[in-house]
Amino acid sequence: MASNLSQKLAIPLVIVVGGVGVYLAVPPLMCGCSTKDKAYVAAMKSDLRNLVYAEEYYRDSTRSYSADQRALNYNTSMGVTIEITLGDSGWSAIASHSALRSGRCAVFVGTVPRPLEQTVAVGEPRCERVELK
Repeated sequence: MASNLSQKLAIPLVIVVGGVGVYLAVPPLMCGCSTKDKAYVAAMKSDLRNLVYAEEYYRDSTRSYSADQRALNYNTSMGVTIEITLGDSGWSAIASHSALRSGRCAVFVGTVPRPLEQTVAVGEPRCERVELK
């Protein structure tokens, strides 16, 4: 009797486990999140974090921020472009990647307008949803 009961439970259990597996596998496929997307986002975030350090180092030396990346002695990763905007008491920057159709990352320091809706914490890079070209 016990083996009969386990056989009856085995089929529904396989169906449930299979369904959960499909459910967990589908969202990454639908969001367009590939390994390349993640690498491009990681490069943009890393470059923005490095920019924060470069700006702070420059500010310690000159008592001001700079939008000139050469003056900051700062270089970006391959494919990453950064646009720096100075404000009265801070700065913001938006990074984009040449391999992405859409999606940018941004950071800000000081009291300046947020460059993207996603940027909420000072000095912490945040990104929009990205799509490959």
